[in-house]
Order: sequence, then structure tokens, then C-alpha cells
Amino acid sequence: MKKMILLLVLVISLFATTPEEIYKSGEMKLDNCVIHLSGKDLENYNKIYHVEGSEYLITGRKADKVLVFDIQTDEILHSFEVKGDAFGLTYDKLLATSDVAGNIRMYGFDGKVKRKTVIDYGVFNMIPLDKDNVILEGFTTTQSSIKYVAMLRNLETQKEQELESLYDKSFGGTWSYLVQEKKFVFNTAYSSCNLYIRKIDENNILVANNMSKNANVYDNKGKKIKTLEFRLDPIKIDDKIKDDYYKNILEVVYRNDDITRNWYENNELSEEDLLSKMKNELKFPEYMPYMYNLLVDMNGNILIFTYTMDDSREFYAFAFNKNNEFLGKVKIFPDDYEMNFSRVGMRFVFTENSLLFLATENDKTKLFEYKF
Repeated sequence: MKKMILLLVLVISLFATTPEEIYKSGEMKLDNCVIHLSGKDLENYNKIYHVEGSEYLITGRKADKVLVFDIQTDEILHSFEVKGDAFGLTYDKLLATSDVAGNIRMYGFDGKVKRKTVIDYGVFNMIPLDKDNVILEGFTTTQSSIKYVAMLRNLETQKEQELESLYDKSFGGTWSYLVQEKKFVFNTAYSSCNLYIRKIDENNILVANNMSKNANVYDNKGKKIKTLEFRLDPIKIDDKIKDDYYKNILEVVYRNDDITRNWYENNELSEEDLLSKMKNELKFPEYMPYMYNLLVDMNGNILIFTYTMDDSREFYAFAFNKNNEFLGKVKIFPDDYEMNFSRVGMRFVFTENSLLFLATENDKTKLFEYKF
């Protein structure tokens, strides 16, 4: 009976042609991908944005130039330099960037600044609603916490409305090393918060966070229209998870961090000393966060990437349609390259019939396209 079920899953996976069918099959192998811009060094690129039609844009904080290219012809249409870190395209296809002083510049593809404004908080991501109104995913900091916000903002009048906020009290990280005091401070593991804003369709925006299995849907006027409750079961944190966490911190301190390693070696303190201190001071929540990223595909289906106990290279995502109907838990297999579905950067974008993503192969960053 098990062999028959396995064979059925395999057959469904082989002949699946739509994202929904693939999610229901339980397996998605990212093989036979097309490589774009193969002659370009993409090491410092970590963000992909859809412009219109077959045009896409890639950029990165340390990238030399922004590249606008055609996915069908692989031709680079525009390349230009910007100041600051890009966080999205406006409704009229200007690339918005921000710097540490809060200066917002919006560039045309000729490299010239077309609009300017100032925002008094950091910005990660932007979803345009019309020429002037956007939803921003941003953050502010205090001495003890980070406040993540989803804001509805008018770029012309500067008026804004807070849709949702989330306080991360693990500011400074799970652990930190105080150089002047020459000591470690341990906080709470797995407590970093993330807020996600994602466009479901032309009229609806999803706002979610990793500490809740609920997400709210807003219309393009900023009105909350419904709440989705996803069928997610977080992993209970046991002794093995804790031991692995301790080992990871020790690896950073004694292998990668010159300041802390040198200080501990000079004072003849062992790894056992630090391990004992961690076990006494580091706190753990009862469960892991519900997710570490959330993506929306071309059909408005929601993919929630969850933590697992599996140490393999596969990734797991729970798939729901935009009406919150469960489609399946899908295991995503990378091919012979390294990829990461974390929220750092915008490395993934769904096209009309494919998934476009940045990944590393043979120590080189490449732009791949997986076609459904």
C-alpha cells in the first residue's frame, strides 16, 4: 500500500504543470533551470523586482550597478548607479532607495533622481498601491527593542497610517559581547521578530509576522477586510535543539569572531566555561517561530516556509490559496547549487509562469529560472 501511495505521488509530481498541482504533489525539484545573465558577476546582487512584461531588475547594496533586463531575450536594457539601498519599485516604475539618514530617492532607469522624500525610520520593502500611496515594511529602534511596522503612506503629502506593528525585545541579538566590560550577555533564543508584507492580487495586501499563525488582509485603501488563520504547528524546542544552538554560538565565538576568541584565549577561558554560562543564562521559548519567510506566487497562493528538524538541503513550505484553503506541504529540492529562502534580500520573484531566483553554484552567484 505504501509503495502504491509513493508511486502515485511520484506520478503526480512528474506530470504536475501548475503551481497548485505541484504543491499538492508534495515535491518541487528546482532542476532543469535556465540561467540568465550568465556572463555577469552577480556576487553582490540579492534583490529581484518585476518591472513590467518580461522586464526585471536586479540590484544589491554592494552591487556596482542596477541591471534592468529582458527575461525572454536576456538583453540588458538599462544599467545605472544609485545611492543607498533599494527597497522597491514605485507605481510609475521608479526604483526607491534609502540611506541611513532617511533620505528616500526614486530613480528612473536613466539613473536620474525623479522624486525625493525623507522618512524617519528604516525601510525594508514597499508595495505600491497607486502613484502616491504605498505600503511600507519598516522599523524603528530604541535602546531596548526594535519596532517593526507596516505603514500606509502617501509619498506626496507624507501622511501615513500604521496598519500593524510588532516589538522585538531581543534587540542586540540572542547574545552579544560587550567589549569594554569584556563579558557576554545572553538574551532569548529564537525570539527575533519579522514582519512581512506581500501582495496577493491587485487589490489586496497580506500582512503577517513570524510569531503568529494569523495574518491580516488589507485592501488598497488600508482597510482590514479579513484575518487568515493558517494551519501551522510550530516545533517544540527540546534538548537537542538547545544543544545544537549552543554549538552554533560556540562555532561563531571560537572560529569566526576574532575579538571574542582572542579575549577568551588570552584569559584562558575554555569553551566549557562559555557553554556553562550559556546554559545558565540563555532562555528558550517553548516553541520555534511559526515561519522564517512567506512568499506569494503568481496565482496569489501563499507559501509559508517553516522550521524543521531535518538537517538536509531541502526546504519545507505550507501552501495555501488566497482563500486560505490548504493545498499541501511541499518539500523543495534545490539542484546542484546553494540557495536560501530566508527573508534576507528579495532573492525570489514569481513570473507569469516561473520562479526567478538568485543562488550560488561553484562559488558563483547566478540568476536561475525554474519554469512550471
